[in-house]
Amino acid sequence: MNKMDQTKTHGISEMGNQTKILYPKHNAKFLVEIERKIKTNLLLLKKDDSKLLSDKIIFVDDVLKIYRDAFDGLLNNVTTFKNLLFDIKIAYENSLNIRDEIIRLNSSLLRAMSLDKERKNLLAEEKEQLERRIADLEVEIKFIKNKNHKLENESFSNHQALSIEKDARYTLLVENVKLKKEIKKFSSERCYEKPKDSVVLQIALEQCRKDLTTVVQKYNDAVEKYSDSIPKKDYEVLETEQFDMTRKHNELLKQLSELTEKHQKVLDDRKSLKDEIEELNEKLTELEETGTPRPEWEICAKYIGGGVGRWKQITKGLTSKQNLQLVLSELGPTTERDNVEYFKGLGFDPIIPEYLQYEGPVKNHRLSKRELYILINDIWKAKINDKGISMQDFLKKYFLELHEQPITRAEWAYNLYNACKELLDDDEQVKLFWGVLNGSHSQDIYYYLKADWDTLRKNTLDAIKMNETGINIAEFEKIIKTTYAMKSDVEIQNIIEAAKKQLKLKLNSLDIDVIKLFTESEEGFHRTDLGKELYRQRQISQEKYIKEIIVQLGGRKNLNKLISVESLKRAFVIIDPHIDHIIMELNIRWIFSDKTSDLNMIYPITLRTLISKLSTGNIQRVGLKHGKFSRVTRY
Repeated sequence: MNKMDQTKTHGISEMGNQTKILYPKHNAKFLVEIERKIKTNLLLLKKDDSKLLSDKIIFVDDVLKIYRDAFDGLLNNVTTFKNLLFDIKIAYENSLNIRDEIIRLNSSLLRAMSLDKERKNLLAEEKEQLERRIADLEVEIKFIKNKNHKLENESFSNHQALSIEKDARYTLLVENVKLKKEIKKFSSERCYEKPKDSVVLQIALEQCRKDLTTVVQKYNDAVEKYSDSIPKKDYEVLETEQFDMTRKHNELLKQLSELTEKHQKVLDDRKSLKDEIEELNEKLTELEETGTPRPEWEICAKYIGGGVGRWKQITKGLTSKQNLQLVLSELGPTTERDNVEYFKGLGFDPIIPEYLQYEGPVKNHRLSKRELYILINDIWKAKINDKGISMQDFLKKYFLELHEQPITRAEWAYNLYNACKELLDDDEQVKLFWGVLNGSHSQDIYYYLKADWDTLRKNTLDAIKMNETGINIAEFEKIIKTTYAMKSDVEIQNIIEAAKKQLKLKLNSLDIDVIKLFTESEEGFHRTDLGKELYRQRQISQEKYIKEIIVQLGGRKNLNKLISVESLKRAFVIIDPHIDHIIMELNIRWIFSDKTSDLNMIYPITLRTLISKLSTGNIQRVGLKHGKFSRVTRY
């Protein structure tokens, strides 16, 4: 735990309270050679008088390469301030890389706008062609309707003429038959009677004329009555043609609607890209006007746990303000314990936990957050094989196995104890460890969460073995739904978002790096974004479950009410019908703080005490009231 590091600085010697810098002798020969190379290369470089920005950038990059090579040669030949010069070179290289990245980003956005413009032109041309096609079809439909109307009129005229001819023939036929009968009758009467005179014939003629007038009137009435009728055969043919044209017209309208939607979507995408480019240009302008060089944050790496490698990993993509907050967080909270060099040993009184029993001063090593997290995670891993003993007894055993010297064991124990006290209000996982250490919380809360993590990890890795091409977000969502049958769609989406955040996926990225997602750091799986989300959902689910149990037991208005084992059993069964007797007994023994007695012999406790025990134990719903079973984890 001794964190005193000796720093060796090249070219510096300490004399009392004064610091003297020892400069090596300058070698004029290699400096002259470097200057000669620079002048020669600059003379060979052809300057382009083009006003294009791309040509100017190419020329400036060529000049920069000459001086970069000269700087590398200078670094290889000098020893004085070599580390500082090397850091300066890295800082400028990073700035140039950022500039190149911005140029590449703007180029890609411009290319995307060009492609969108081409797509828009193609869609506009296609739309124009379809509009012309629709106009042609409308003209064709109008022509067919006119033709149909003309055919109807011609058909009616033909029908009328045929009807007149038919009626005339029928009339002639009737008249012919009538005349034949009259001739026959006249011939027969002529043999026996005298022929009729002209007066009788005149009367008969007038009667025939009256009958003819009546027939013609009836014919005209029929023509007027059926003037709008057409032949059924022609009507059916025209109706079929009209149906086909209507169907084609509707299909074209549907295609036009789809193309209009696509066109609008392209316009929206173009607008969003344009807004994004404007926003990036504004940010770039603002940075050019107001931005200042970033501090050399790499210097902080040697003061942060994990060294330069971890520092680069946790500061990737952060701003200067975020780097400052990270440094302050890693160095730990500034509290009264930071001003204390030694803790006072609590002695060997029996009421003092055995792992804290020590007499004398104990050095304060001022554990950082990262060091505390790593230590707690190591304790959780080691205790998984000793769940039967309390955390206090285990810590005594744990430190005894790691350190032979009592003073070293005391330093670890007291620094752990005081660091946990300082972070109780700021960290849920430290609060859980502190509760288990003091006996107020169940250790099963942690191991239940670990079992959830391991199950999801196993199911995801099994899916990868079956699908050699990897796994995407949709497949990962199916695995989560299978693993956590009782979780809602909102909770599943929150888990997916936590995984995306942990992997730092882009908005359009669909693939999941499972190995990276489930790789545990030294601080533990519960420190990852995915682990934090699983723990948060577990806490919310437990709170809802406990509220239902409290309501079933009478509500918070009766906090002094005595609750027996039988009453609690009945409440568990009503709220969670799928709970089995093993889990129920584990829950009851935790709530009543009795691990050995017969359940029927356990004394009742107040509802107030029962509520506090419910919230600090591993009390979880097994299944829904009316639904499917949940996955049950036992220890």
